[in-house]
Amino acid sequence: MITRSVPLLLAFHVLTGRSLSSPKRYDWSFVSNAYMITCPNSNTGSERLERAQEILSNVGLLDMTTVKEFETDDEDRIRGCYSSHISVLREAKRTIGSRKRAAKPAMVLVLEDNLQESGSLAESTLSAIGRFAADDLPWDMIHLSYISYVPNFSVKRTPNPNVVRLVSGVGSALGTTAYLISLDGIEAVLGEHDRRGYVAPIPDVMAALFPESRYASFPAPFQRAAALPSLVNPQLDDLRSLLFRPAVSAAFEKVLVYSGLGTNTLFPIMIGGLLLAAGASFRTSGDAILEYATTGSYQGNFLLPVLSSLSSVILLSILAQGVLLAPKQPTSLDN
Repeated sequence: MITRSVPLLLAFHVLTGRSLSSPKRYDWSFVSNAYMITCPNSNTGSERLERAQEILSNVGLLDMTTVKEFETDDEDRIRGCYSSHISVLREAKRTIGSRKRAAKPAMVLVLEDNLQESGSLAESTLSAIGRFAADDLPWDMIHLSYISYVPNFSVKRTPNPNVVRLVSGVGSALGTTAYLISLDGIEAVLGEHDRRGYVAPIPDVMAALFPESRYASFPAPFQRAAALPSLVNPQLDDLRSLLFRPAVSAAFEKVLVYSGLGTNTLFPIMIGGLLLAAGASFRTSGDAILEYATTGSYQGNFLLPVLSSLSSVILLSILAQGVLLAPKQPTSLDN
């Protein structure tokens, strides 16, 4: 795998001919280093990276973030993703290793070029994250983006209203689109890699290492982009295009936090609701067709129940596809 560091420069808009909006006033001073992972050979036109750079500019991260370029591992895309994060974490450790005894806790921001803004970023949220990290609580990771549609997953509220604790096991991959990691967390991941090498996807390694010390911003300021194809498991892109829309993700995130229910409970409720809606719509459509066939007319809006039925069927079909195509969940890193 080839890697090379490319600093983000303000000259980007001059070279590309695209204008970057003025960065908003967000205080990221609690971040020690920031990196973005990209694979230019998978997107020869650079649209993917350019789009990500514009997002960084919008949120005030452009000047402090370094892009790390990697060639895709076409023999094993999951290994390629794993290796890119290991490489970034090694560089971060080399850079901040001498700061271990500094008063300010080391906090590294790692991003992937598939991120999008959720529309929820606020200075109050960033301040809350900074305070949470400075309180010297036993934290290793703070996700600024995570995939909430995974089995065996729940979130727990903390005294900090803008920080929640993530509870998931190996196989409940929350993604690595945007996360903060402490120096202790970096050393734990690199230590596991030095002991065992590549044995599992990087989100599974993190889940195994940090079962009680993985947190997330609430609300999450970033999301995995809905429209961008995956470099690891593109067979699930149709499902992502539906579930990763900002409004849908934000709504589901709030349900998880405020209800306290896990996905193993919420998923059956969601599926049951769709089935009931589809059944009611089909029944209304059937009654309308029967009335029209019998009387030659129908007193009502025939189009609405038909569209509702079709929408429910499409949603259920996409969800079923996701279930069928999703990889089998391992119970440990050894699996």
